Amino acid sequence: MRRMRKRAAAAMLAMALLLGAFSAAAGPAFASRITAADVPGAVEQLASSLGVRITDESGGALTVAHLRNFESAVDGYSAALFREMTDFYKKTYSLTFTVRYVADTGQEYDGLSELYPDKGVCRLSLVVGRGTDELTAAHEIAHFLTYPLLANSTALYGYPDPSDKALTAKLSPYNNGLLYEHNYYLSELGLSGSYELGAGDLIPKSVRDSWLSYQDEVWRRFGADQIFWDRYAQTNVIEDIATILGEVVANPVSSRTRLLSSTALRGKFDTIRELIGGLFASASKADVFTLLEREETPDAWAQPEVKKAIERGLFPEQMRHDYTEPISRADFCALLVPLFEKSLGKDLETHCKTLGLRLDKSPFADTDDLAVRMMAALGVVDGRGNGVFDPSGAITRQEAAKMLRQAASFLGAKSPTGTSRTYHDTGRFASWARVPIDYVTRAGIMNGISEDSFGPTETYSRQQAVVTVNRLFDYLLR
Repeated sequence: MRRMRKRAAAAMLAMALLLGAFSAAAGPAFASRITAADVPGAVEQLASSLGVRITDESGGALTVAHLRNFESAVDGYSAALFREMTDFYKKTYSLTFTVRYVADTGQEYDGLSELYPDKGVCRLSLVVGRGTDELTAAHEIAHFLTYPLLANSTALYGYPDPSDKALTAKLSPYNNGLLYEHNYYLSELGLSGSYELGAGDLIPKSVRDSWLSYQDEVWRRFGADQIFWDRYAQTNVIEDIATILGEVVANPVSSRTRLLSSTALRGKFDTIRELIGGLFASASKADVFTLLEREETPDAWAQPEVKKAIERGLFPEQMRHDYTEPISRADFCALLVPLFEKSLGKDLETHCKTLGLRLDKSPFADTDDLAVRMMAALGVVDGRGNGVFDPSGAITRQEAAKMLRQAASFLGAKSPTGTSRTYHDTGRFASWARVPIDYVTRAGIMNGISEDSFGPTETYSRQQAVVTVNRLFDYLLR
């Protein structure tokens, strides 16, 4: 991910909201409106179908692929919402929405949205070669969806105040205590020395420390794959909204996982959906806002124990989704953390350090996840060889059995007294899995996939994982 470049427009009466380039998104999967192979023909087709003006000022650098990236961004919101948005500016301010492709001449921006109602200007500019990916276009479109939310939207004059109270009051509760109060980017001011925002205007230490602490938490939780919070826009409410919507449009699969795994992100996203839905009727059916409308409840057989696990504090809120999907190896480790903390009555990271266990460096080359480091230090989990943990890989049933048995042993569980089960697929058990499988089945923590099969190499769903963790907690209480 490249460093984002931004600058504030100096012209009075301008709204300049900027985004630097991200890595290019995959090509559109929809049926393109563009059939022409040449740029002039493609420009004409796209402009006509979307009802906008498109100008090519790139000096020959613009390609049909660039235009399709913009089209993909439009369809990420939905063509109906985009059309309603452009109609709003036409009917309210007699402004024709213009998409402008410009050459890369060293601009400090990759995407630029501008409104000069008094001059009849409403345009989105993209720097060909830097700002022509789907994400940048989606980010800039989000700005035009956001402008009418501002308190001064009746005139749309002047640079929008990033501390606009009408907007920030809605989103501030999900901003981890950080105030939306400056049109500056802390990431561009460095992490040491003077934090001057203007003549004699310094960032309060409490605000700076809160922001840095928040970023550390986000990086710890999401690791190198996190996309929403790249030390960007957290003090500017308008950029914050556009960052979230742009990412959801360009990367819907990974965005859904991150939205569901973070209370703050989910709160912001739901609030943004509500606010924009109050302005544009098409928002309720827009692709970007229907991302989370999948079923998010466990199957009927799992519901009683999932409910019990939630009541006991054994099931983190950020993991309560995609119940029938296979749980990853890293997520299974994360699921065990509250089990340990509830059983021990203490913070697990602190307890590990009290035991003299090293957590400062991961034993695995492919993950630095804290839950994985703690479970490895406690002897609950192993890697898959050659220093690899495979955090995103699906955990197998025999791996889950081993981890559950190791957890039970560490937490002082008694040996099970139940009768051993005979499975017809015993020959498929790994040698290291035989004892753990016998342990968890005799203890009533895990069952087979049928009366006579355990299914050692099959994947383990999220709802199966939380149910067995809840059963292990019951077993520890005996």
